[in-house]
Amino acid sequence: APHYGIEVVAEDYKKAEAVMKEVAETALKSFKSLGGHGSFIHKR
Repeated sequence: APHYGIEVVAEDYKKAEAVMKEVAETALKSFKSLGGHGSFIHKR
């Protein structure tokens, strides 16, 4: 199965974290609605 990544670059760490979390949750909801599955792993 393919792997996809999200990269967020921002001057404010907390804003970057919030954006990354929101994007990941939206993507996971989309995958699940299409019968797929996924997970979000935060690597620093």
